[in-house]
Amino acid sequence: MSTTPSRLEALSLVTTTFRVGRHYRCTMTIPRPEPGSALSMACEWEPSTPKRLNDREMRDYRRGRNAALSEVARLIGGDVMCIEV
Repeated sequence: MSTTPSRLEALSLVTTTFRVGRHYRCTMTIPRPEPGSALSMACEWEPSTPKRLNDREMRDYRRGRNAALSEVARLIGGDVMCIEV
C-alpha cells in the first residue's frame, strides 16, 4: 500500500480509512467544495468492493461514513446531507 497521497487525496477536504467488518477497509475521500456546489465522495474498498454487507458490516460502514460527514460539516461550518443509491 502506497503512503504517497493520490491527487484526489491531496485536493481533499477529508480523507479517512476505516475497517468494515473483518474483511474490508473503506477509504472515503471528500473533495474541497466549490462555493454553491454539491459534493460527492469517492469510496475505495480493499481488498475489493463488497457485493453485499451483512448487518454488522453495514453498521461499521455507516459509523465510518457518519464520522467523515460530521468532520466535513465541522470544517465547512454547515449541514451536510447524504443520499445513498
